[in-house]
Amino acid sequence: MALEISTYSSQNYPVKPVTTINYNLPPQELFFIPGVDTGLSIVRPNEWAWRPAQRARIAGYSVSAYDNHNQAVDITIDQATRSRVFESTIEFNSIPAVAQNLSVVKNCMGINGKWLLSGAGGARIRNRSVWRSSSDAIEVDTQTDAYLSQFQGSDSAMQPLPQFDGDYRALPYVIDARNLHNYYHFLTETLPRLQIPIDIGHNGPIQICYKGEQVSGFPKRLIDALFPEIADRVEFVESPLNIPQAVIDFSWDHYHAVAPDHIVPSISPLIPAGQKWLHNSTARTARRILDLNAFNTLLVKLRERALTAIDGMDVSHLPKRFWVTRDPSSPRARMMKNEEALVTELEKLGFQSILFEDYSPLEQIALMANAEIMASHHGAAFANMLFAGPNTQVIEIGTPQTAMVRWADFFPLAHAAQAQYTTFFADMDWATPEIIPNFDKDGHIAVSVTPNAIKTIVDFIACNVGAYPAKIGRKRLRQNLDVLDKTGKCAAAIGLMEQYDNLIQGDLDLMRMYVRMCTELDLPEKTFKMLSAIWLIDQSKPASLERLIWLCRRTNQLELAPDLVAEHRQRFPNRHDAFRKKIRWFDRLEQA
Repeated sequence: MALEISTYSSQNYPVKPVTTINYNLPPQELFFIPGVDTGLSIVRPNEWAWRPAQRARIAGYSVSAYDNHNQAVDITIDQATRSRVFESTIEFNSIPAVAQNLSVVKNCMGINGKWLLSGAGGARIRNRSVWRSSSDAIEVDTQTDAYLSQFQGSDSAMQPLPQFDGDYRALPYVIDARNLHNYYHFLTETLPRLQIPIDIGHNGPIQICYKGEQVSGFPKRLIDALFPEIADRVEFVESPLNIPQAVIDFSWDHYHAVAPDHIVPSISPLIPAGQKWLHNSTARTARRILDLNAFNTLLVKLRERALTAIDGMDVSHLPKRFWVTRDPSSPRARMMKNEEALVTELEKLGFQSILFEDYSPLEQIALMANAEIMASHHGAAFANMLFAGPNTQVIEIGTPQTAMVRWADFFPLAHAAQAQYTTFFADMDWATPEIIPNFDKDGHIAVSVTPNAIKTIVDFIACNVGAYPAKIGRKRLRQNLDVLDKTGKCAAAIGLMEQYDNLIQGDLDLMRMYVRMCTELDLPEKTFKMLSAIWLIDQSKPASLERLIWLCRRTNQLELAPDLVAEHRQRFPNRHDAFRKKIRWFDRLEQA
């Protein structure tokens, strides 16, 4: 379906047209500061700028054929899932606001000639101010950070945003779009913002402004399916666009580190101890770390709207386990090397190979919402993770390149959906796979999976659907357990260990892993049984015996406690008195 494209010239609006961005301006002339620069007003009181939210279940595992790649990717995985993880995820609010003398150039918004740091467009203008300046990049970053940081103190010149005094509902509502041909960017950055005009009772034109490039049909289909009540008011407008007054959505996702605490509460209490340099940091590197831990509330609203739209829909014809492939005729296909070999193994586990494009927007949503497992290689298909059901496992196959420059792009979607998102990082399909390509120089390189990587991935999926691999030795068992352990799949790991109990018994490392995972899932009976077996082999650790005693009570096996307590007195006399003070329930048991 062809899109209706509107073309606007400066003659439509009595404002000085802005058609380019001068990246050589000093930061005080380039960047708009809310509450300092005039031209931005909120349409209703701002209830909250951000709030803590639950984190998604995100994990990664490297299956490259090259040890140096695995080592590099392991560092990235650790940073993304452990060392740089905040105390909770941050949900940023987006609020309706009226902008004066609004300009949209390419995919950035300006107010009165200065450029707004809000959402994805804000990230782009900040990055381009460094990349496209004729000055030294470090110097530009340093000057910008110094300028933005000056508004943080209690004596800041920044004031709370004023409230708009007038009727805003008939004004144009404007969205800056990355483009109209990339599914990921449109679904995650543009489509969610259509919720704002609905929330405020807006009745004017809705203009999605994009850089004039290739135009696809899916934007119109998505809008018709998910926003039918406003679809007839949506226009696609080519950049540049200049309007004297318009409604936009505004988020504090960039300015939270700029504003003083009395305007936007600091996120510092959520920052982990090892990352204290992030406190009130306006650095671009800090923003990249924030992206691992944050999402916009409009993603949640889009998810809720989408799931409501498919409520009651017949999904009996949709597969529950599927691999998302790509149309090889597409110019952006980036087909995965050895995909056919992987899909052949997945089909043995009940998977179907599908193209998302063969399904309507609502069917794609229903596919994700009702799936057991969705798997694919890295690409825009993972934007649909936003609609994943609470028990859906989303499995991606990426590369060391995507680990370092693209993995975090999907984190906000995972957080908004509370998804189970696991990525395997394989290899690159290019002439020098032993080298990690430079994204800017070499472009985005397609995925390649080796036979060993396929075996690891298929074993992982098999364990997660209860189809445990048969007749494997201790080496392969350990490999599978390492994957399941590092990706947090405790239930699958426990099932695999019980399947191979003959290989587990006597191996203290694996027995202790079993205990740890049973503890994680709160399975006291299984924990007690394996811990008892461990104690028969190794009586050197008092903590093992003490835990067994505690578990006697938890598992209603109080009759075993007296002998275990007596053994504790005999083996660990220096610890016994202090331990007895902790188990007062045993005193009552003795008295009874």
